[in-house]
Amino acid sequence: MALTPEDVLNQKFTITKFRDGYDLDQVDEFLDTIVEELREREQTEAELREQLEAAHAEIASLKDGAPVDTAPASERTIVVDAPQPAAQVEPAPSNHSADSVKSSAMLQLALELHDKHVA
Repeated sequence: MALTPEDVLNQKFTITKFRDGYDLDQVDEFLDTIVEELREREQTEAELREQLEAAHAEIASLKDGAPVDTAPASERTIVVDAPQPAAQVEPAPSNHSADSVKSSAMLQLALELHDKHVA
């Protein structure tokens, strides 16, 4: 459950009939919800800080030229460069044989398939 500051501000409790104040069970339940949410956020923050420290260590090692693998294989991120447009193959002049036309068309198709696969 994602608890927002607005949820806390807008929370309404039932006023008790026999004594002044709010229903203690409702207030306790709401406070328990807040505690759970805060614990989850603290845990997430700690995990993100660890990932950030590992990333900074990896960046520093890459700047030094010695790659260091700090994350388990399941948590590694593979960065792929932006796809480059396929090299434009100019149509073969008419004095070339039919084989060279076929091979240039095949090369163009292979480059396009490669770019799609990389993207």
